[in-house]
Amino acid sequence: MLGIVILNYINWEDTEKCLLSIIDTIKSIPYRIFLVDNNSPTRCSTSLREIIDQNTITFIESSKNLGYSAGNNIGIKLALDYDCDKILITNNDVVFIESAIQNLCMALDKDSSVGIVGPKILNPDYSVDKQNFICIKTGMKQRYRVRTFLHYFFKKDFVEYYGLDRNLDDSFPVYSVSGCCFMIRRECAEVVLPFDENLFLYGEELILGIRMEEAGFKTTYFPESTIIHAHGKSTSSMRANSYMESVKSDIYYSKKYLGASLLSIFPLYINSMGGYLLRCIKYEDYRKNLRNFFKVTCRKLFYENG
Repeated sequence: MLGIVILNYINWEDTEKCLLSIIDTIKSIPYRIFLVDNNSPTRCSTSLREIIDQNTITFIESSKNLGYSAGNNIGIKLALDYDCDKILITNNDVVFIESAIQNLCMALDKDSSVGIVGPKILNPDYSVDKQNFICIKTGMKQRYRVRTFLHYFFKKDFVEYYGLDRNLDDSFPVYSVSGCCFMIRRECAEVVLPFDENLFLYGEELILGIRMEEAGFKTTYFPESTIIHAHGKSTSSMRANSYMESVKSDIYYSKKYLGASLLSIFPLYINSMGGYLLRCIKYEDYRKNLRNFFKVTCRKLFYENG
């Protein structure tokens, strides 16, 4: 049986669209959906409640907002407890195109060495998201040359990192796929999961890539499966908080998984701080949260070990 884990926070409308796209397109595959709500301040609609009650959906309401990693871990554990042989982990702002889920299952079935498979990701305007996987490990070199403004000066590194010279209509191995949607076989999930719950938001796929490499499983990009990703309203409505969580995740990843020193991380922090200050000019929520941003991120940088 296929287990499908969906994490919701606030944005019930996208969750309903996601569920309907799964129910309408999945064919001939036994499945159960595990819908985890991260303590949203609003309740789901009557129509969504009916969808939950009328389909093979287990609905779990968390008593607090646990973030991406811990929230998804609730659903993953339940899927494993239900003896699911494959688990699809997807954001609630994803819509599945016809046969997308079946094709991900097919990709895992035809190659036992593949532990994770990710789909081709389209933007809401149907253009291809060209940064929906990474091709090499994110070390400190890539953190500087690719994930800061320096990528304008290291274009070759940028192209290599995101595989921008690859034909996105072909399937090929990658280092890690986007955390917004991927399928993992049970044998792999039991080794590389659960997610590291020290991350609240962002960076999970970087860690998963390292764990996959260490465990000897392959990760594959499989464009015969196609989804549309709306890039979540739940995070866009909390811009300043999302940015802060991204900075915290970057610091944690660099310390814990790369063994980076404070001296090597500090310039990256200055770059992130500059980005935050620039956003303060335009966005009120950034200005309101400025003091908290410095308090939280400086504590993460200077006083916390990983």
